[in-house]
Amino acid sequence: MVFGSKSELRKITSLHFYAALCDFCGCCVAVCPVDCIELEEAKLTVDLTVCTLCGNCPRACPVGALTGEAA
Repeated sequence: MVFGSKSELRKITSLHFYAALCDFCGCCVAVCPVDCIELEEAKLTVDLTVCTLCGNCPRACPVGALTGEAA
């Protein structure tokens, strides 16, 4: 799944999760190429030791619960 134009597909330098905004839809889990995001019993976990900061999850999140700073 590709989001936006090629120029928008840049890596990010940091990832922030805002739990209060998350509706646990699983969009971020579906687009993660390294499977570092887990959604279990209304709890989202991101393994930052595995995350490559590709930027897919913030682009996929429909409610802005995951955000990233552009590289």
